[in-house]
Amino acid sequence: MAKLSLILSAALIVFVAMAFVIETSQAGGEGSVKLQDCPKACDGRCSATQHKSECTFFCNYCCQRCFCVPSGTEKDRERAQSRTGGKGSKGKDDGLTPEQRRERDAKALQEKAAKKAAQAAGGDSSGGGIR
Repeated sequence: MAKLSLILSAALIVFVAMAFVIETSQAGGEGSVKLQDCPKACDGRCSATQHKSECTFFCNYCCQRCFCVPSGTEKDRERAQSRTGGKGSKGKDDGLTPEQRRERDAKALQEKAAKKAAQAAGGDSSGGGIR
């Protein structure tokens, strides 16, 4: 009975993680903003910053490349590729098409969510003690 409970708990965690990934990928992901809506979306995103002109410029630049608005005003690693034109941290071209980048980023988000779910499942069974 304890094994069944553990299996059901793990399945629930995986289900919730997958629902989060699906919701995240469909809301605000690449391709979710039409080109003509970029200025309005970026104005809304940059309304709370002190550096409105810089924020709006770079937000519009990113939006025109990936048809998305970066989340928040803080640094967002997942969206950084669109601002650097697909170049890695060393400034070299990654050689991927936009579709390949989207697939890579979606896979990375799924792996990240699965890792968090696994850590949450593993953290619950440890008893909360210090190792």
